[in-house]
Amino acid sequence: MHYYRYSNAEVSCWYKYLLFSYNIIFWLAGVAFLAVGLWAWSEKVPHWPLQVLVDKSVGIQNVIRVFLRVVVILPSGDAFLGSAAQLTARFHEHATEHKEQDGLSRQDPELPVLQQRQEQGSHTRPAVLLVPLLDFQQQLHHGVLSDLTKVTGLHGLDPVVLVLVVGIVMFTLGFAGCVGALRENICLLKFFCGTIVFIFLLELAVAVLAVLFQDWVRDRVKEFFENNIKSYRDDIDLQNLIDSLQKINHCCGAQGPDDWDFNIYFNCSSESKSREKCGVPFSCCIPDPAQKVVNTQCGYDVRKKSKSQWDDQIFIKGCILALEAWLPRNIYIVAGVFIAISLLQIFGIFLARTLISDIEAVKAACSYRPWPC
Repeated sequence: MHYYRYSNAEVSCWYKYLLFSYNIIFWLAGVAFLAVGLWAWSEKVPHWPLQVLVDKSVGIQNVIRVFLRVVVILPSGDAFLGSAAQLTARFHEHATEHKEQDGLSRQDPELPVLQQRQEQGSHTRPAVLLVPLLDFQQQLHHGVLSDLTKVTGLHGLDPVVLVLVVGIVMFTLGFAGCVGALRENICLLKFFCGTIVFIFLLELAVAVLAVLFQDWVRDRVKEFFENNIKSYRDDIDLQNLIDSLQKINHCCGAQGPDDWDFNIYFNCSSESKSREKCGVPFSCCIPDPAQKVVNTQCGYDVRKKSKSQWDDQIFIKGCILALEAWLPRNIYIVAGVFIAISLLQIFGIFLARTLISDIEAVKAACSYRPWPC
């Protein structure tokens, strides 16, 4: 007769150390990505990371400073019994007062109101009024949210940021998986498993949407290319990425060489004083096998000529068309990469779920034993 259930429950060492080995590889890869990303970032940004922290803290400090004075205590009658026009006028008046007072270092405009409330005693009830909305919105627009706008607007892509994001995700998941497997920590294992499931479902959804909404994806890719063309000279890593893409695929611009008119350095407008005016980057030039040294000025003034003369000097096919032609030729390679990544993710989910089940079974068996485990 059995006095408790799960008498043979135990944690499988095979699954435990297989999951640990699985995650230690991803953790080391995450460390490598972070090291490369931080090194590349330090090469681009002088006095990194101090200068970056100082620059980013300015906008955040302004937002916090305004947020601290958003909630103003006023008598309830003044706060809510006025008309919409009166409240709007109060917004502008309060915002003007804050602009004239040069920050919080001078006398706080809320002080007379607080003194009035203390003199009135219990005859008034405190009410909350969000007054400096215009000032707060302005600080947000010119401060922290300007960076968010750059991301959501698909402005210039910094490849280093992409490397850092991938490194942080891999480092975090690898660390959670390693510690969770060694310590048999269900919380860390569930975090690892849940994150992998979320990433897998996200990849699956993106793949399905890319097939169903090809025109929308094509428009987004076009917008992405054009915005990065605008930022071609702003970031050296982005510049090298675009040059490599154009040289490998024998293409120029998003839809053609005329797309480089979006860039202020290659723009053909009469106001432009750039030496590269009405030209294209050297990566658009058709390479000459006889030249051993790359001519970085081969694209100067090319677009001043008639389009019939472009064929002998630069690539005229857009990179979007080049990628659309490249994908069918290499569909098996692309599909193989996605299948391999998916199988690795499914394998990690299987190991994590199996180890979680073993740990829960051991805990359940311990709860039925008359002695502690």
